[in-house]
Order: sequence, then C-alpha cells, then structure tokens
Amino acid sequence: MSSIDSTMAQARPGSQRRRGSEYAELLIRVRQAGLLDRRPTYYTIKIAINAALVVAGWTIFVLLGDSW
Repeated sequence: MSSIDSTMAQARPGSQRRRGSEYAELLIRVRQAGLLDRRPTYYTIKIAINAALVVAGWTIFVLLGDSW
C-alpha cells in the first residue's frame, strides 16, 4: 500500500475502502466544497477589468506617439 493510500485510509472514518477510484472520491470532495460552482459575476468582472486595462494601455500607447 502506498503512502497516499494509507493516508486516504486513515482520513476515512472506520478506515474501510470505498468503491471507486481515488479520483472519484476527490471529485466528490471538490464538489462538496463548491469548487466547481459557476461564478459568472466573478468572471464578468475579471473580463471587464482586463478589457479596460487593454484599452488603457493602447490609449497611452497612441497618446505617447512616436517617442524616439
């Protein structure tokens, strides 16, 4: 038994192996923690900030013009 298997077995109550892969167990934990929930507002804000920074960067570039 690898150290990961023994750690997972120790973390479970009753330390009995469940059916399925370790990935399936991890996926259940991730879903229960809400890490796969959709966050459209968060991404909308991130995209808007990035777009504003790109526009600001190009505006500064154009306003500076030929600086040589």
